[in-house]
Amino acid sequence: MSTHSSELLSDDGIAPEEVLLLVPSKEDTSVSVASGDREIVALLAAGASMADAVLPRAAPARPEQLLLVSS
Repeated sequence: MSTHSSELLSDDGIAPEEVLLLVPSKEDTSVSVASGDREIVALLAAGASMADAVLPRAAPARPEQLLLVSS
């Protein structure tokens, strides 16, 4: 399952080994495990929820460009 849901990712039962980070580029999408990311592991060790540790990475780099998409 793929999600941006803060509620789902805030579940204490989710281990960093169970979270895959999908990072799109122009050519493809790379996948990494949250447990392999030092920053995420440090945030979790400091008491952050999985949502707080990974969701900032899911935010668009330039959200103002989302307004440029026409229907």
